[in-house]
Formats: sequence, structure tokens, C-alpha cells
Amino acid sequence: MPRGRKQLSDKQERILVQCQLMGLTTADLVTISNRLKALDKERDFRVKVAEVTEGMSWTESKKREFTVTDRQGRVYEVKVYADYSPDWIRRGHEFAKITISKSNKRTKQRVIESHRLSGSWDCDEIGHCCPNGNKYLYRIMRDIKLGRLEK
Repeated sequence: MPRGRKQLSDKQERILVQCQLMGLTTADLVTISNRLKALDKERDFRVKVAEVTEGMSWTESKKREFTVTDRQGRVYEVKVYADYSPDWIRRGHEFAKITISKSNKRTKQRVIESHRLSGSWDCDEIGHCCPNGNKYLYRIMRDIKLGRLEK
């Protein structure tokens, strides 16, 4: 018995008929499908950004220098730089010099000289969805939330 085509819902059938009447090709529908996938990824990433930035505040003084205050009142002064050392493992990676202090000024400052700002492997970062459109700021805030700067 030969296999037939999968049945479409009524809504999908109507859209298919409209596409045929408008003269859309398969390539046009693939383009539309890719756009819908991209919008889904962007929506999911916006949710992650909202979770990370919840309760935090930040100011950006220069393109790669900013100050982040977390939920507990710790202040992180961050300066991002690229390392182009001859060491092949670290070549071309972005690092940050982070100064951590408490807002009450009684605690001693802690300095992290080279915190590696690695990208996210589980999802693509979308620059215009990040706070201030800055992926570095998002990565620092993500690392703060995940506790990667704690000792």
C-alpha cells in the first residue's frame, strides 16, 4: 500500500490554497519558515535575558566599561579587553577585569584580573536582545547570576 501525504489541518489547507493563489513558491515558504524559527529563538532568548537581568541594575560608561549592581548590593566594575597573546589557547578571547565591592564600603574590594567571557553554547546570543545591545554586559550578568564570580 503506497504511503499518502500527511493530512493538513483546515487552517493549514486554507493557507496552502492562499499561497498557491498568490503564486508563492516552495523557496518562499522555506524563507517564511526560517523567519518563524528565528522569531521563536529570539522570543526564547528574551525570556532568558529577562531572567538574568531581574533585580540587577547597570550603567555603561563606555562601550566596554560598565558597572553592575546585583540583588545583594554588590557592585561590579567591569572593563572588557581582548587578549591577543601568543598563547594559542587564549588567543582572541575576551576577558574582563572585575572589581567587586559592597555598597556599604566596609568590606574589602576583590579584583578578578582576567575573567573569561565565554559565549553560550546552548543557545545563540542575539545582540539586540541583550541589555543595552551589549553581549559582554549580558555575559557578565549571566555569570553573576550563576555564581561564577563567587569564591
